[in-house]
Amino acid sequence: MKNITLPPVSFTLLLSTAFIANAHAQDNKKQHENTWGLSIGQLLISAPVFTGSDEYKFTGAPIINGYLNLSEQSTLFMSESDIRLNHQLSSKLNIGILGHVRSSENRSKNDHSNTFSNIDAAFEVGSYVSYQLTNQLEIGVKGLFDVSGTHSGWITNFNASYAHLVPSNSIAVTTSAGLNYGSSEYNDTYYGVKSSTKSTTKFELKSGFNSAILGTVFSYKTSENISLIGLISVTKIIGDAQDSPTVKKNTLTAMGLGVVYTF
Repeated sequence: MKNITLPPVSFTLLLSTAFIANAHAQDNKKQHENTWGLSIGQLLISAPVFTGSDEYKFTGAPIINGYLNLSEQSTLFMSESDIRLNHQLSSKLNIGILGHVRSSENRSKNDHSNTFSNIDAAFEVGSYVSYQLTNQLEIGVKGLFDVSGTHSGWITNFNASYAHLVPSNSIAVTTSAGLNYGSSEYNDTYYGVKSSTKSTTKFELKSGFNSAILGTVFSYKTSENISLIGLISVTKIIGDAQDSPTVKKNTLTAMGLGVVYTF
């Protein structure tokens, strides 16, 4: 799986979390009246060139978010980077399975003298569980395993999201926080240095926490079908990963603006 360009990991997490959190925050009866929903759009992003880079770039990325109610308890959620089958065990407890595409990283072209290996796109599968503490606040955990051979490891994400809806102003604000724990294979792929160069030595990592993410998605409905969105996220590289030669900056900020059409 090569040359797949998707929004940064923090953005895909924010977009999918915001979409699902807003769906859960809506009145359940109203949600079940609709068999399906689809939103498509375009996003302009300012983000690091790769994880840990101190160089930024502007890029465009598609927005695709949809759902299909299969039954009163089961819903299929889809986005530009993942697909998940959600099953509602109760009014507050959800479990599910998912597939996720982690985008490739071009780390060989940068302004530094070091040359690091590029990383191909990865296809991961896993499962998750989430619990609705209130109508707006949700916590959860998910685990993903690589089945494409890119990193041949796994990553666990602990997350929480708060969705605030202002119907009178057609505004929705979703704030999400996440903490990532990766296996040694995952951490070594995205933060390790496999071969020595003139300016850096081999760097290997064990299993451990590698990053924390905090972000907010703003949505303003300008008409029945069109919404403007804004996103901002901050990723903090933590643990042994922050000592990696590939990490030039351990606090990374990404921002985006876009427009979405909802059918």
